[in-house]
Amino acid sequence: MLAFLSAITCFSQTSKEYLNMGLEKSYNQFYAEAIKDFNAAIAASPDNAEAFLFRGVAKSSLEDYTGGIADFTKAIEINPEYTDAYYFRGSVYYALLKFSDAIADLDKVLALDPSNTNIFLMRGTAKYELQDFGGALDDLDREITLHPLSPVAFFQRGLVNSSLDYLTAALEDFNRSIELGLTDENVYFQRGMAESGLEEYEAAIYDFDRYLEIHPADAGVYMHRGHAKLMLLDFDDAMTDLDKSLELSPDNGGAYYLKAIISFYQNDNTGGCVYSHAALNLGFKDAQVLIDDNCL
Repeated sequence: MLAFLSAITCFSQTSKEYLNMGLEKSYNQFYAEAIKDFNAAIAASPDNAEAFLFRGVAKSSLEDYTGGIADFTKAIEINPEYTDAYYFRGSVYYALLKFSDAIADLDKVLALDPSNTNIFLMRGTAKYELQDFGGALDDLDREITLHPLSPVAFFQRGLVNSSLDYLTAALEDFNRSIELGLTDENVYFQRGMAESGLEEYEAAIYDFDRYLEIHPADAGVYMHRGHAKLMLLDFDDAMTDLDKSLELSPDNGGAYYLKAIISFYQNDNTGGCVYSHAALNLGFKDAQVLIDDNCL
């Protein structure tokens, strides 16, 4: 009996030792080597939920997402209340754009641990991607209450507010995200869109300029900047932007539509009708009104 108990003790210690070695290697980003240690830990103790969890993290870090999900799922089978396993599996689902699955796992995290403060940004963003804007707004409000200095949370909430057409609130969120240090150029594009929707066209042009410095081949942003310049009656510069948009994306019906409007403003009915028909042929149905009013 004593020999049997001694064998069990060595068995348990060996699994823990392999686990600790794997954790140290994972910490130093030697994930492939860490997986070998986690394999040994699992071989020594097949019901070691922690070993499955950390092996899943290592696999996911190597972009073996299928293997990561399988390990997180096994950890949950061993311990159905393992909140970390639900969290990491939800994170991988999120990375794979499987937003419904991600939300289900993050919901489980919160059900098991109502004090958890780490899920709201991810869950709110996943809800936004699924166009559950009300749910997304609730989660991002909670995230900002918990982490009021998170620039990403303000940016994500700005996206939700834009989608809900709460443009003033969206602009405030984008401004705050920039104040807090967000340097991603997309915040300038999104702020420019909010400003354009609020008819703050000069500010919008400034932000589109910032974005185009980094992405000079984005046809859509040239079109949006052209629209802002059109609204300021800067027809020549607007037409230059729209031409650039069409150079980059010849099937951009919206750019032809805006060129038609400029042409009619300048009493160039021939050009306006040509551009209107081009827009309509590319599926931009609003061009039909221009044709009915000017080209029949």
